[in-house]
Amino acid sequence: MAALLGMNCMEMLGVMKDSDIPLNYGTQELEEDMETAKRLGMLK
Repeated sequence: MAALLGMNCMEMLGVMKDSDIPLNYGTQELEEDMETAKRLGMLK
């Protein structure tokens, strides 16, 4: 996931920590969050 955002792993962990995203956040949660963002018009 970090590579998709143009970050290294340590930078991604820092973003997750700062955003209170649990470290066990996985692909299923990402897909659910992306669907929610699409429904809310935040993503196409």
